[in-house]
Amino acid sequence: MTLQTRFADDDWRSGNVPIPVPLYEQIFAPGRFERHLSVVEALRPVAQRRAGRLGKILRRRLGLARAIRWLAGSVLIALGLRLVFPGKR
Repeated sequence: MTLQTRFADDDWRSGNVPIPVPLYEQIFAPGRFERHLSVVEALRPVAQRRAGRLGKILRRRLGLARAIRWLAGSVLIALGLRLVFPGKR
């Protein structure tokens, strides 16, 4: 999103919805939206400097999560087979 971003009239972020939406007042109301965007732009260089390191950490954690999920799935399948076929090995 940028300062030029405009939302459709039926989008709650435009402020034109017939019911009060608290998030609109907190985030997208005139003045607040611009202030939030300026904070994002001020933090962008910090995020870009740290992106490489954080990317490596995220990749490791996602890899570990995949391995745990695969292992858990395998164990559940094995347990399920034992329940279906109790005397067989």
